[in-house]
Amino acid sequence: MIRPKFLSAGDTIAVTAPSAGVSEPVDVIRFNNARSNLEKRGYHVRFTPNVFSDIDGDRSSPAEQRAKELDSVLSDPDVRYVVSAKGGDFLNEIFEFTDLSSISDDPKWVQGYSDNTDILMGITTVFDIMSVYCGNFGDFGMEPWHRSITENMEFIEGRRSEQVSFDTYEDMFK
Repeated sequence: MIRPKFLSAGDTIAVTAPSAGVSEPVDVIRFNNARSNLEKRGYHVRFTPNVFSDIDGDRSSPAEQRAKELDSVLSDPDVRYVVSAKGGDFLNEIFEFTDLSSISDDPKWVQGYSDNTDILMGITTVFDIMSVYCGNFGDFGMEPWHRSITENMEFIEGRRSEQVSFDTYEDMFK
């Protein structure tokens, strides 16, 4: 299995919304805080145009646009880590318009949760590239970071190689 290069200061993190986007004021604040938290760690954070878009409450943008924006960050050599904005219900609409194969030329970390499972499954099973099934971008906006977010970054940065399960879990977004 191919392991993408670990993230280091100066690398670019791209946030895209292949499923739902965010438009609620609290979500926008959370995303801006997440960007600030990651920039303080030395990373550049770039949002695709559809991240702060929401049509009908379930999609960030039309399927073709979501596919185009995902493809753009997967093929961008400056991007080392792609994180989904949010889950949702309509990710599968993009697959007739996307070509995930560019990731095989330039393996990078791709992370998401919920509806984004289909992207991660394809990257892992078709291209044999590690992916990360973990929180979406807004989780990096927590203050302070939950242990799961800290360990997520430790793994992406190459400072953690194993996962230890949690005894309990939170079933509501904090």
